[in-house]
Amino acid sequence: IVVSGTIDETRQGTKLILRVIDDESNIIYADNTTTVLDETDGSINFEFKKALLPVGLETGVYTVKVSGKQLATPLSTTFEHNGPDTKFKALKNMKTAESVGTLIAEGTVDEKTYEEILSIDLARYTALDSNGKAAFEAKMTKVKAALELPEGYGTEAEIEKIQKAVGVFTLGYADAIASGEFAKADDAAEIAAWIDEYYNAYGFNAEAEITKVLTKVKAVEDFVSRVAAKTAPLDIEEIKEFLHEAVLLAAICELSDDEVKSVYMDFHTYFDIDKSAFKALSKVQQAEVIEELSGTSFETCEAAADALDKKVIELSGGDSDDNDDGDSDNRGGNYTYTGGMKTPVTVAPEEDAEDAATDVFTDLAEAVWAKEAILFLSSRGVVNGNPDGSFKPNDNITRAEFVKMLAAALEVEESADSAPFGDVSADSWYAPYVAATYKWGIVTGDETGNFHPEARITRQDMVVMLYRGSRAELDKANTEEIAFTDKETISQYALDAVRYFSAKKIVNGFADGSFGALNNATRAEAAMILYNMIKATM
Repeated sequence: IVVSGTIDETRQGTKLILRVIDDESNIIYADNTTTVLDETDGSINFEFKKALLPVGLETGVYTVKVSGKQLATPLSTTFEHNGPDTKFKALKNMKTAESVGTLIAEGTVDEKTYEEILSIDLARYTALDSNGKAAFEAKMTKVKAALELPEGYGTEAEIEKIQKAVGVFTLGYADAIASGEFAKADDAAEIAAWIDEYYNAYGFNAEAEITKVLTKVKAVEDFVSRVAAKTAPLDIEEIKEFLHEAVLLAAICELSDDEVKSVYMDFHTYFDIDKSAFKALSKVQQAEVIEELSGTSFETCEAAADALDKKVIELSGGDSDDNDDGDSDNRGGNYTYTGGMKTPVTVAPEEDAEDAATDVFTDLAEAVWAKEAILFLSSRGVVNGNPDGSFKPNDNITRAEFVKMLAAALEVEESADSAPFGDVSADSWYAPYVAATYKWGIVTGDETGNFHPEARITRQDMVVMLYRGSRAELDKANTEEIAFTDKETISQYALDAVRYFSAKKIVNGFADGSFGALNNATRAEAAMILYNMIKATM
């Protein structure tokens, strides 16, 4: 809870005390702050830092009191708190509910609504149409299966399990609303509104080139009709693939010949085409291919690629017969077909692995210093690229992404168990890696029980995870002084890790002698530290 206010019966700089009290006058929480003068209007204001109530605090009505020596009359108010006991009952009901939406819209627990208990926006659900509610229920069915509840709610372990279940529900509910609203969107305005709200939020915009094409086709008839014609309920990742394919196919149908050519060439990995064969044609022949395909409405990217290949083979005088093995989706290249989109797969660690990886990653010139590390890790399956063939070495890396890389580098097997973090949904792509590294003691949560998987990882946290994972903490003999010029910025918990790995030259600093402990790590930096670690143990 946050407690703040404006008072006029005291002076600036007065010390105020906050107390949160239960119905038996026990103090649950206490803090102090000082009043400040707002020079704009002359008011005297106070605000306490966010009060974190005990995680096991049971449901009830609690009193907030603010008092001070110069405050003539103490300020007092009450608030209702929903504790693990009520949340446990709500989640338990949900596990067996035939319709989660109907339950939360119409049901109560101890005369409290599910909206109050679980802090959800019920209005977003009630605004869904039948298609939207079907998509919502499809997602919530998975969420229900992921809810792991204890037998009761009294012990510390039970409360921790309830906390995690609430986190799983909250994240799942938000995703279910997004899925439901996408299913509901069936005209240009609604589709545009969904994209504006969720496209960036869910990281769909990570592929900048796709986003550029999207801005050109977002309102065109072909794109709108494709999205409106969707049938089956889609999960968030399925929506991403569906949208990206719809964007590219609408671009082929609606844009100019020059723009269609650009789309085909820029996204050859999505279409799984051999652009070298196209580029081998004369300019006149290339124009003939694009002119024939431009303005055509294809059902899938695969169908568009087949048409392109067929025309290219025809103009180059080649044989357009199907492959002997009947596999019409095997046009070459290190890619695997997944629902209309292409993603790079790991190159086997053979003699020509470096050349193969170079073909996959088109942008290693942006971080030449890390090229050897990236290619080496690619050959071992530790790192992968993006659907457009890039590695994006200078992009920041999230905590979840680094955990996946670290687990692969240390050969930590994925875990079917779950980690006790409230913000790691059991059906998230990174859940198995977080769970596995948690079991190894590599990752821990913060004081609120969260892991923050989508947050960018700092350089010092990256080193700490590696330190725990390599069991380096067992070696306490190293007492060398840290040589980095900014060593005072390194947090206490990270000192041993930085000292250990810098002494072994596994972790390096910048040209100015600094380490940059709190800097966000890049994909190239993550690759380099893992490469150095693996090489040091070979």
